[in-house]
Amino acid sequence: MNCINPTEQVLAAYTSETDDANPIVILNLLKLKEKVEVDGKTVHGKEAYKRYSLGATKIAWQCGGQVLWMGKVKFTLIAPEGEKWDQVIMLHFPSRSHFLQMLHSPEYAELKPHREAALETSRLLELNSVMFSKIQLWLMAFLYRLKVRFQKA
Repeated sequence: MNCINPTEQVLAAYTSETDDANPIVILNLLKLKEKVEVDGKTVHGKEAYKRYSLGATKIAWQCGGQVLWMGKVKFTLIAPEGEKWDQVIMLHFPSRSHFLQMLHSPEYAELKPHREAALETSRLLELNSVMFSKIQLWLMAFLYRLKVRFQKA
């Protein structure tokens, strides 16, 4: 089943829940289209999603969010037959209201068509977050980037 955006009913239920005191992690599972028409050009879904992702990352940051991890799926060990994901992204937000602030921003609305064009299907899950300070999150991300950089060298 192809799912790109939450239904109005799901978004209304999500918005109405009152638990807003805890940090959250948003898990994105992404299946990208092979070919997409963007600005009169045919590009891979990966390129269209990159355009969306660059702007969405900036908006997430402005709303208190931060990318914790992102990467390509190399191999699926447990999943229904035929279910395959291309990328996984995890974002941390101080609360649900911070995430909703991003989703409802006018800047995000401008980027949303790039996301919709790029994706064949997706899953978006809210997870309970371990409480880390922004400094701890930044340090973990920085150390991970260093590790990756030195592994390539």
